[in-house]
Amino acid sequence: MIARHAAGSRRRLVGLALAAAVTGCQLEVRPPSGSRRDDAAVQGAVDGFYRALALRDTAALELVAFTGGSALLDATGREVTLVPVLALLGVPERRTAPTPPRVVHTELRMDGNTAVARVVLTAPAGGGAGEVEASDLLTLGRRDGTWRIAHTQFGSWRTRSAP
Repeated sequence: MIARHAAGSRRRLVGLALAAAVTGCQLEVRPPSGSRRDDAAVQGAVDGFYRALALRDTAALELVAFTGGSALLDATGREVTLVPVLALLGVPERRTAPTPPRVVHTELRMDGNTAVARVVLTAPAGGGAGEVEASDLLTLGRRDGTWRIAHTQFGSWRTRSAP
């Protein structure tokens, strides 16, 4: 009987110790500090990039893109061309039209001072026949705390399949 009582006391003691340990633990369920701020800064650079292209504003583009940045274009449909990012202002394209394309979806991936943004854009189709969409890939870098576009890869425009 004494052995049974001692075993029961030991179980209670172990149970209380486990309960105390569990209540003392704190699980971190939120993202690391600063990631939301980085998401907002990257999204601001992406939005500023498309706004600067639509306005054909060199000063605004220089604020959101590295001057040595590059852009991969599929302008002819036959061959791709690599151009300096500032040369985009002279390219007649939907992204540089007076009405900027609408950003409908952005996916961001960050790793240290580098980020990649996949951006889905829509624009009115010619002749008022619905919309077209394109998927762009932007590579960004952070220098001195500021995110800027380092490289762009513009996807080709196609008829939008869903509203």
